[in-house]
Amino acid sequence: VLAYVSTLKACASIGSLDVGEELHAKVSEQGILKKNIVVATALIDMYAKCGALQRAWKVFDGLPQRDIVSWNVLIAGYVEHGLGDQAIKCFRLMDDEGIISDDITYTCILDACAAIMSLEIGEEMYAKVSKQGLLKENVVLGTAFINMYAKCLALERACKVFDELPERDTVTWSALNSWIC
Repeated sequence: VLAYVSTLKACASIGSLDVGEELHAKVSEQGILKKNIVVATALIDMYAKCGALQRAWKVFDGLPQRDIVSWNVLIAGYVEHGLGDQAIKCFRLMDDEGIISDDITYTCILDACAAIMSLEIGEEMYAKVSKQGLLKENVVLGTAFINMYAKCLALERACKVFDELPERDTVTWSALNSWIC
């Protein structure tokens, strides 16, 4: 199992869709996909990173059980390939299934909001994150909010989030400065 996961990660990093598809056939023949979510998630990730998002969805959709990691991998794949609307649809489906979002999920969705300039959905994410208290402990998530607000031209909101962060790093300062200066 570890060998499959490692090889799928390698395929994803070098964009080797052909080898990844061969591995997909092998793990399917052996029934591993239905039993091992780690291998299935590595396969989804490989397809997403290789730009084969329909294949990624098909593997994901066939999973008997999905977890936050498999959802995040699929959502990140859509965001990475400029499909912010699709990422948000996946987020909604995940929410409908009762999977609780984490900081990775929110960071991806904020990137999707920034890409499609959806301040409304970004505000919805802010309310959810604030309710969960995630912003107080996560500078990366705070930076994602600053970036999303700035790209949606809500500079006052970006500054407000910046001011609310308990700590800031160079990336956070750069995110804000690139829009204000």
